[in-house]
Amino acid sequence: MRTFHLSPFIAALLLAACQAIPVKVADVKTLETVEIKDSASVAAIKFDRVGIKIKRGTAIGSYDPGVLGLNCAIDDGNIFWNQGRVLARDVEFEDIFFNEMKAANFNVVGDPEKMFAGATDDSKSPRYLIGGQIDDIKLEICEEISLWTGYPRGTQKGKGSVRVRWQVFNIVTRKVEYETTTQGAANLNIGAAGGEMVLFHNAFANAVVN
Repeated sequence: MRTFHLSPFIAALLLAACQAIPVKVADVKTLETVEIKDSASVAAIKFDRVGIKIKRGTAIGSYDPGVLGLNCAIDDGNIFWNQGRVLARDVEFEDIFFNEMKAANFNVVGDPEKMFAGATDDSKSPRYLIGGQIDDIKLEICEEISLWTGYPRGTQKGKGSVRVRWQVFNIVTRKVEYETTTQGAANLNIGAAGGEMVLFHNAFANAVVN
């Protein structure tokens, strides 16, 4: 019987093939909030939609135990868009946008928590519709394990960033009046169930603020 031995070069190639695709979270600063003393003094805006222009199956994150702590599972796997625990249908874009813009005292209408908007002040027409398109998501995740047993705790921590291209549509002129791109980032230092989505939500909220 012939015995075959892998050369060091082939072994290195096989090892590299098993490693995760590198994913680097962007370093994003939170910008100063615009001061609006009277929300009625600015035009009314309303959230319209946010799309995600990322191909299904794209690697948007990685599990990196070497950077994020001793209680992380040794797993060099990737997080892929719209698969597993990171699904587009779970993102609460409308709630996040409304809450952040309202907190900044913008004249924002269309409270998603009000069931009967037509019977409230949300029935007034906005002057501008705001839409966005997410074209970049990055996550670095620690899958937490118990230091005593080594078993998964079902919680995740880490950091993440997103990039959003925004458009402001004038309802009167029927034109896009303004475009800009913002980024947002978030850190999750205490593990939470569904930590990947928590980071995604918080990074998006920071992109809204910026």
